[in-house]
Amino acid sequence: MKQLNTGLRAIAKMTAKMALLGALCLFLTSNLLLMTGAPAMAANSYSDLQQSQIEKFEAPLLTAQERMSELGDYVVSEDWTNTRNFIHGPLGELRRYMANISRNLSPKEQRQARKQAKSLMFHIEQLDGAALDGNARVAFKEYQGTVSDLDGFLQLIPQF
Repeated sequence: MKQLNTGLRAIAKMTAKMALLGALCLFLTSNLLLMTGAPAMAANSYSDLQQSQIEKFEAPLLTAQERMSELGDYVVSEDWTNTRNFIHGPLGELRRYMANISRNLSPKEQRQARKQAKSLMFHIEQLDGAALDGNARVAFKEYQGTVSDLDGFLQLIPQF
């Protein structure tokens, strides 16, 4: 009888450990699914019109991002004329593109996108002023801020 009680206790302990292990696996699996599924669910919460608007205005922002090194070359070489021409040319419509994207994001992302866009435009305006004054130190600092803020804004855009 004593051996039977000992055996039952061992089975009960083993069952409790297995149940705990099973619960842990279930917890980890569900969290993994939630973490990896969240962007897909967020992207699916946009209407077809919102998706098309976001994609339409994302393309020129990606082009601007690809060309940022060109602006950096102008700043480093202290070519102020081309720095200002680049700001007013290829980067001249960034504010409009970002506003159109921001309008189509979810309310939470809208706030973040507007803050990021405002910061980006501040850096561009400061860069333009530094180029006008020929201030290389400020221009390089504002160029770095411009690149960082553009990258940050693009990270807020959902992938469809």
